[in-house]
Amino acid sequence: MKMGKYIWVNVEIDVNKPLCLVFPLKLKNGKERQIDVKYKRLPSFCFGCGNMGHEIRLCKADEKMR
Repeated sequence: MKMGKYIWVNVEIDVNKPLCLVFPLKLKNGKERQIDVKYKRLPSFCFGCGNMGHEIRLCKADEKMR
């Protein structure tokens, strides 16, 4: 089996919850590895709070953290 750099998956997500940017993956040997998640064809997405529907420049949650 050849291991590549990328894996493509289609998933259903609850758009009312923040998107994850890192996913924990358990390997067969019992170890856990953090996998970076990249999304394609998203509508407006906020990297401040992780929610869809607005961008970071319009994020109310991000303003509170500044």
